[in-house]
Amino acid sequence: MGYLEFKSWVSHVAGLPETHFKVSRNPLTASFRFPAFSLSDVNRDGVMDATSIMWVADSALTFAQHYPYRNNEERWIPWADVRRNHLTFISSLEIVISRRLYDRHVPKWHLGAKVSLGFIGKSTATFPAELYIPGSQEILIKQTTQINGIDKTTRKSQPFPDWFRSKYEDQCSLKQGFRLEPFSRPQETYVYRHQVLWIETDSNAHTNFTSYVKYATDGLHSAMREASKDDSTDFASGHQDATSDNVTASSITNSSFAGETASWTSDVPSEAAFSGNTAWTGSSTGRRCSRRALKDMSKDILKQGLKLLRVCYINECLEGDVVDVHLWQEAGEEFTVRCSVEKGEQLICQIVLQYFSPPAKL
Repeated sequence: MGYLEFKSWVSHVAGLPETHFKVSRNPLTASFRFPAFSLSDVNRDGVMDATSIMWVADSALTFAQHYPYRNNEERWIPWADVRRNHLTFISSLEIVISRRLYDRHVPKWHLGAKVSLGFIGKSTATFPAELYIPGSQEILIKQTTQINGIDKTTRKSQPFPDWFRSKYEDQCSLKQGFRLEPFSRPQETYVYRHQVLWIETDSNAHTNFTSYVKYATDGLHSAMREASKDDSTDFASGHQDATSDNVTASSITNSSFAGETASWTSDVPSEAAFSGNTAWTGSSTGRRCSRRALKDMSKDILKQGLKLLRVCYINECLEGDVVDVHLWQEAGEEFTVRCSVEKGEQLICQIVLQYFSPPAKL
């Protein structure tokens, strides 16, 4: 979206008679009504699509950050001034979803929104947000977003202005920032390969923040489709143990956001050998690509809708890049799938998707 289109969108939302934008202090909070979902956000299973939930929640935050609510000048926080000399990106994201979001009898086309200033770090800012049913105050979506500021040239962390912290730190709602840590990946996973498309990139020409979740859900549905053909299918034509995958949370620190990357060994085919999106079938030297890695997931579970989404953003992708989307389940994590998006040996993004249980298992 260009700058003029963005300003026009902010003006449109602000001009709706039901917006009623208000700001309160301690903690610093913006409250307003917001145009939320449309019919195009409902997928073929009849539930809100995961990426649509992300876009709606993020749009509420973006509107609050940029709307000049008083005298066409004063903003909830002067976010444009804070990030004037920075590039900013989401480093950690968590969305908690009520089952009621998927209830067709619950109106969700306009929702109430509350966005707070959660925490200000040296080069990070955390923003909690809630979307709720107007009138009842029943929360449908809770989102926590941590945004990092980096230098436009070096891509290294760059502190936010001192005045930002001194002016607002006593109005924050949290005692610490929100940060998700990367996790290790097992040898045996279901692997879905994807080439980044132009439409999946943002104004910085990087893969946008929702696309990785789309790759994960597309990979899940690919695995379920294969399972429906033959539940015992194992897609690897053969394998041998790959080298160590000992990437732990402690080995990937804030330096990851400065362009340093974690090294993961990969023997998958090169980009030149790939065209389109597919479940990778493996090779004699490749990792195990197995439906067994998702043995407790089913189409029925996916139809229940997301309950929890966590995303840890680590490195960047560009149009044309080929990524391998590894999917698996951990013991004891019912209705939950973990995902690691990798580009060659570079760790790009990690995701946790937890679904609601089918009615019979409530």
